[in-house]
Parts: sequence; structure tokens; C-alpha cells
Amino acid sequence: MKIENKIGPNNYFLYYNNPVDSTAIISKKHPIDGEMPPEGKSLMKIINLNKTLSPNDEPIHLAIYEFKTPWYEWVDPYVPIHDQIPKDTIFNITSSIPDNFTIISPLILGPMSHFAKVLKENKEELLVNGNKVYVFFNTVGSACILYLSNDKLEDQTDYNDYNFGPNPDNGYSLNALQFMYR
Repeated sequence: MKIENKIGPNNYFLYYNNPVDSTAIISKKHPIDGEMPPEGKSLMKIINLNKTLSPNDEPIHLAIYEFKTPWYEWVDPYVPIHDQIPKDTIFNITSSIPDNFTIISPLILGPMSHFAKVLKENKEELLVNGNKVYVFFNTVGSACILYLSNDKLEDQTDYNDYNFGPNPDNGYSLNALQFMYR
């Protein structure tokens, strides 16, 4: 492959179109360039690579909840108080990068993780060994692409585990990883 080498700035972006695909793309345009969310919102795409959540790549959904108090005010750090009704839902998450971004509300309480309950394709709660599953993720910038890794789901027995998430009912947790942002 030849890349133009001109006098002055040569701005090229190297990125992967999928976190598990080993094919790199070199482009003059970043894949998130030009994406601007409505005022007070964020743009997000999520990819699910976790086979426990979706063994046959069935779509899953994430119901996103808001914590009611900042983390430093939690009485019990392992059972934070959160809203009972989701503030956003991201539908039809599969192993493919979606064509369009989902518009979500930013966190009201600042630098905390988003907290989402995983729902099955039929929009019922996904249960693994009888327990609910939660995803925790942070967003950076106005637009981002995240992926749910194929890591094992963490249970709530090891509070020193870096994947530990403050689940309200001792369910399983998984951290979503930032793949690309702008």
C-alpha cells in the first residue's frame, strides 16, 4: 500500500473496524469524524463479543440506569441506590458494528460508570445461573464505540477484582471496553 507523503502535515488514522478483526484500515478520515450528538447527549455504538451473553449472536439490549447519589455518598458501596426505571435503552446489540449511533443521555453525577442491565432478545432480563447480568462502562468524548469482551462474567464474591461492579442484587458484571472515541 502506498501512502501519499506531501510537504506539510500528513494526517492519517490507523484503526480496526472490529476489535477482533486483525485487518487494519488507514484513512485520512477518522471513522467517528463529523459525528455530533444533539445538545446535552452522547453518541454510542456497542458491539457484543461475549458468548455467555449471546452464544449464537442473538441481539441483546442494555437498559441503562442512573445512580441516585455520587459514589462518595454511597452508604453501602456494593449496593448503590439507583433509579428503578431505565433512563435509556440500547437495542439490538450484536457482534457487528451498527451502522448508526444510538443517542444516550450523559451521566448526571459526573465521572461514574454507566450501569446497565442486560436484556434478552425478547426484552426479558437475561439470567445466567439464575442471576441478572449488568454491564458497566464509561464514555469519553461526544461519540464512542464500545465492545463487550468475551471475558468471563464476574460474580460478586471478590470485591478486590478490578471487574467488580456494584450490582444491586449480587448479579454478574462485565465491563465494556472503549474501542474508539472522539
